[in-house]
Amino acid sequence: MMLVTGGAGFIGSAVVRSLQSRGHDVRIVDNLSKRRDVTVPEGVDYVEGDVADRETCARVFHDVEVCFHLAAGRHP
Repeated sequence: MMLVTGGAGFIGSAVVRSLQSRGHDVRIVDNLSKRRDVTVPEGVDYVEGDVADRETCARVFHDVEVCFHLAAGRHP
């Protein structure tokens, strides 16, 4: 399983499509702080959450081999 943090963003979604085209199972974790009109690609395990939250991280990193960390920090 490949994990893409911030996978619903512009760059993250391109990484997700690229991984899928190579046959990888992909999980996205994104808090949607930048976008609300997200279309999650078919076959992706999508988790809405924040990587700053320990419980979210514990849940999404299960069975992950590689993580592409593209999540941005919180903005005040």
